[in-house]
Amino acid sequence: MPRALILHHIPTEAAALMRAMQSAGCEVEVAVESNWNSGRVDAKPFDLVVTTGSDFADLVERCAEESALRQSIEAALLDAEAMYRSFAEGLPIHLLCKNREGRFTFANGLFCRELGKSLAEITGKTDFDFFSNELAEKYQADDQRVTQTLEVFRDVEEHRLPSGEKRHVEVLKAPIYNAAGDVAGVQVAFWDVTDRIRAEEEINRKNRDLETLLYVTSHDLREPLRAIRNFAKLVSERYAPKLDERGQDYLRRVVRGAERLDRLLDDVLTLSRAQRSVEIAADVDVSEVVADVLAQLEGRIERTRAEVQVAADLPRLSADRRWVTQAVYHLVINALKFTKPGEAPQVTISAYRPGPTDRPGRGVVVADRGPGVPAGYSERIFQLFQRAVGRDVEGTGAGLAIVRQIAERHEGTAWVRPRDEGGSEFVVTFGDVVN
Repeated sequence: MPRALILHHIPTEAAALMRAMQSAGCEVEVAVESNWNSGRVDAKPFDLVVTTGSDFADLVERCAEESALRQSIEAALLDAEAMYRSFAEGLPIHLLCKNREGRFTFANGLFCRELGKSLAEITGKTDFDFFSNELAEKYQADDQRVTQTLEVFRDVEEHRLPSGEKRHVEVLKAPIYNAAGDVAGVQVAFWDVTDRIRAEEEINRKNRDLETLLYVTSHDLREPLRAIRNFAKLVSERYAPKLDERGQDYLRRVVRGAERLDRLLDDVLTLSRAQRSVEIAADVDVSEVVADVLAQLEGRIERTRAEVQVAADLPRLSADRRWVTQAVYHLVINALKFTKPGEAPQVTISAYRPGPTDRPGRGVVVADRGPGVPAGYSERIFQLFQRAVGRDVEGTGAGLAIVRQIAERHEGTAWVRPRDEGGSEFVVTFGDVVN
C-alpha cells in the first residue's frame, strides 16, 4: 500500500484530502507545514508528499469528486451483482460460472443444494472435486470448446447426482467476457429433462408397436381381401349369365370395395412410415424426382390426355429422396384426378420461391385447372381421411395427409392456395435446401 504525507496549515482541508486518498487505497499521515519547514518531519518513509499551495484547494475538491465517483461506481457494481444473484436465484434452473482454468467462480442455490455444498465450498474447486473422472473430463472438454470457438454449446446429456441417480439434463454453455473483451471463462445453465426424455422414449416405443400392429394387420387383412376380390371376379366372369344386372352390380361393388380397402391399408402404412423413417441425408435433385414420378404415371397421363409442364429451375434439397418422391407423386396424381368436366388435366410443376410475405422454405408447387377447393376445406383436406369430394372421385383421403407428414418430417409444410384463372396450387416445402 503506498504511503502519503499531507502538509497543511488548514486542518479541515487536510482532513478532506486524507479521506479521499484513503478511499483510493493510500496510507496517509498528516503533518503541520511549520514542522516540515523546521525539519521535524522525515519524508523518507513516504512515497508521496502533498504540500500546500495555490492548487491545494483544487486538489482537495478533485479528490472529493473522485471519491464520490468511486463510491457511486462501487454502489452500482454492488447493485449489479445483487441483481445478477437475484436473477440467478429466481430461475428454476442450475446456473454456474467457471474461469478458464475450470474453477468455479459462482453457483446459484439450486446447484449448491444439488451438490449439498455451500457456495464457499464450491468456489475455487473443479468438476473433478464433485463428479466422476469420466464426467469431469467431458465437462471440461465442452468448456474448452466454448472458450476456444466462442460458440454456444447445447446438448442433452446424462447427468449423475451425488447420490448416484442417473438423470438427463439439457445443457447450455456460453463464453464469459471481461471488461477488456477477452474470454474469462464459461457460464453454464442446465435443467432436468428426464421426464421429457422418458416420455419421448415411451412415445417412440408405442410408435414402433403401432407400426408393427399396422403391418401385421395389413398383412393379415390382405389375405381375406384378396380372396373376396378374386372369388367375386370369378363369380362375375363364370356365372354372370345366371345373374341379373342388380346381382352383377353387387359383385362389382364388392370388388371395388376390396380394392379400395387394399389401397387404404397401403396409405395408412405409408403414413405410419413417414412419421418415423425419414432420413434427411441425401442431396436430392427435384428435377430427377419429377422425372421419375412422371415415368410412373406415364400410362395415366396418356389415358387422360393430360398436359404436364415442368419448370427448368426446380431446386435441390437435402432430404430423403424416397419421401420427396412420395410427396411429389401424391400431388401429381391428385392434380390428374381433379379436373373440370369434359376437360383434360392441365398440370404445372414449378419451384416454390417465397416472397417477403409468403411462408418460408423451398419446395415444389403442383398446380391444376380443376374445380378448386371448396371454402372451409383448405386445411381439412390435409387431415387423414378428410375429403372435399364424394366417392365418385377415386382415392382414400390419405394422400395429402401423407404429403404434409413428409414435409413436416423435413421441417417444412404443405398447403393449398387458389390458382389464378381457376384451379388450385398445392405447395410442399422442405426445411433443408442445398441451393
